[in-house]
Amino acid sequence: MTRLMTKVLSDDPLIRSMSYQSVLSAFGEGAFLTGSAVYFTQIVGLSPAQVGLGLTIGGVVVFCASVPLGRLADAVGTRRTWILGSLLEALLFGSWFLVEGFAAYVAVTIALELAASWMRSGRNAYRFEVFPRETRVRSLAYMRASRNVGYTLGAGAGGLALAAGSDGPIMAIPLVTAVILLLNTAWITRMPRLSREAEAHAEAGDTALEAAVAGGRRSDPRAALRNRAFILTSTLGGILSTHQVLLNVVIPLWLVQQTDAPRVLLAWLFGTNTVMAVALQVATA
Repeated sequence: MTRLMTKVLSDDPLIRSMSYQSVLSAFGEGAFLTGSAVYFTQIVGLSPAQVGLGLTIGGVVVFCASVPLGRLADAVGTRRTWILGSLLEALLFGSWFLVEGFAAYVAVTIALELAASWMRSGRNAYRFEVFPRETRVRSLAYMRASRNVGYTLGAGAGGLALAAGSDGPIMAIPLVTAVILLLNTAWITRMPRLSREAEAHAEAGDTALEAAVAGGRRSDPRAALRNRAFILTSTLGGILSTHQVLLNVVIPLWLVQQTDAPRVLLAWLFGTNTVMAVALQVATA
């Protein structure tokens, strides 16, 4: 594992710090994803249809709220959005421990999807702004590879819980994930403040006044909708990303409900999915 980490982490201090953060957050999420099918069906007591319906409702709500969440991230600031969104994520993952019944499941799913979407808006914008254009793609590739390392480790931790002879370790997964994501939030607060945000924090009043007096040129929010290549690429990317639903929800529910395969097999499912991403991400970039 040490040799693997050496290969996927850069020598640049900022990239290395953000890569460690990526491993930490993905570890927490990966541990929960590995055991989520078992947790929702055997601990919360939901049917596979209810699990799927809740995720569908959450996805529709996030789709409708994506643009307002993006604007909120712009108003709050990318780094602050990343921190606050990560904190909300941690608290909501911990709340799974208290969920009973379908209504509570849907409520937490919607809140968690909204928090995660808002958090990603801040995180992704921060990553684009903190790195210069010429090194941005390679920098993001390191973080993507590191996230997949984290998912692999998280799958292993979730697999240990699934392999236990009782439901106790599975019931503890949401709480463990919440603690890990709280540590992740603390790590994010150590990330450098963007110079633009620092200036805005110190000179918010002057900036607003100057913009009002100058009547500065504003970007057209509809410009992206007129970019056909962007729309096509985004649509195709969205279609391709549906494999995550198959991997994270459909196949695990099928394995747990319709087969007699051991639950620990879910850990191998999630773990092997990340191998090529870890091995090839940086080289491809």
